[in-house]
Amino acid sequence: MKNHRDSGDIEKLRRRNFYAMLFNLFFYGFGQSMFFIVYIPFIYEFTGSIFMTGVITTVGNIIQFLPMPWLGRLSDRYGRKLMWYFDTPFMILGLFFLIVANNLIILIAGVLCFYFGLAIALSVYLVFISENSTEIKKGFNYGLLAFVQFGASIAGSYFVLVDSRFNVQFYFLLFILFLVVTYVIFIIFISDPIPRKSSLHINPDKSSKTEKGIWRKILTTPKLRAIVIFFTLDAFFYSISLSIYTAGLIDQYHITQQDIALLALCSNISLVLFQIPAGHLTDKIGKKKP
Repeated sequence: MKNHRDSGDIEKLRRRNFYAMLFNLFFYGFGQSMFFIVYIPFIYEFTGSIFMTGVITTVGNIIQFLPMPWLGRLSDRYGRKLMWYFDTPFMILGLFFLIVANNLIILIAGVLCFYFGLAIALSVYLVFISENSTEIKKGFNYGLLAFVQFGASIAGSYFVLVDSRFNVQFYFLLFILFLVVTYVIFIIFISDPIPRKSSLHINPDKSSKTEKGIWRKILTTPKLRAIVIFFTLDAFFYSISLSIYTAGLIDQYHITQQDIALLALCSNISLVLFQIPAGHLTDKIGKKKP
């Protein structure tokens, strides 16, 4: 009976975590979409150079992707929630630096802090969702969360599109407010379903499959490692290319912030339409595998 009750408690905890993540991704998606619409024009206006815009955004993307395996290993060792305590403070600090930036050093410090916070969030997010989903609903849960985030991104893009009264700093401040809201939800409602610190300290030398962290398994399994490296590099170069592409559009075609918001709005609409069906299809394919 004790095991049954513990299992029921874990399922309740997972459901609570999942619903809290839905709320968090809505606020985060809204704020993130506004941020990335105004971010590249802000950097380009600050530097006045496509080359410097490319360099700064590239540095930011390196900081986002390079430490992820190390951060993932730390989350395996000390738990997902402990790592997540640090992502929002770094992102808020980065946004604050961007708001007050009056020279290149403060601007780059803001970019580094923001993207390091993003790296912490991303290194934990996918594994955390996996740990809070049953095997038969992992794809659906990923799809639903992506649907909420991209849906919120549509709202954020539309907000920038229809109202041009606000300056860039206003959108940074609004993103900070949304991050504070998500941080409060995180602290109150989200718990780590698999506490690791105690088990690793009790059996520090065990390396069985049941105790091997997910990130450690990824790094020590050639096929998984290759997949992660491929998609990480793909996302890395895609984000750099997109940043330089946006700066080029501003320089060559003089597109406005509202034009970028319209492009983002159309992109997010196309993405949101397929998230839940794709997740459901993934689960169905997974069921048919032997």
